[in-house]
Amino acid sequence: MYTNINTDHAIEVINDWLDSLGAQLPEKFPTNAVKEAMSLVMKNNIFEFGDLHFLQLTGTEMGTSAVCMWATMYSAIHKMGCLIPSYGSNLPLFYQFVDDIIRVWTGPEQQWNNFKQETYNFGILQWEFDNLSREINFLDLTITIKNNKITTKTYQKDLNLYQYISPISANSSQNPSA
Repeated sequence: MYTNINTDHAIEVINDWLDSLGAQLPEKFPTNAVKEAMSLVMKNNIFEFGDLHFLQLTGTEMGTSAVCMWATMYSAIHKMGCLIPSYGSNLPLFYQFVDDIIRVWTGPEQQWNNFKQETYNFGILQWEFDNLSREINFLDLTITIKNNKITTKTYQKDLNLYQYISPISANSSQNPSA
């Protein structure tokens, strides 16, 4: 997701959102400084590959600590400003964890197709949609709707490497995930 977020578009969208907050922000909130810092960090990503150094020219870089917040704001602005107002009555459930999204759609299929098209009309970021169904794998769960009941079971991804730390390892019991 991150590398498919157009930096200039995201800066424009987030700047407009910050401006729209106006009086909701604390009295001396440094809006201009935040905007300048955001632009500086996101437009000047230098990364290494071997002994070579590169300036990233397109997409959002993945290495900065700000990128998760940046991507969340960027997609939430579109979700809350466009998708929910236009299609919220057909979306009783719409949750997102970074680039994994689960939605329950209750509207007609033509509206679903319009919703997907509207999702694509935001920057260069493209999403993959599953077909409408009553069962989906989301993160580590298989979620099923049957007879108006929701059931879940653990889902194991094909590429899961099961790289858990053995309880008999030499890791400290105070830090079992180290």
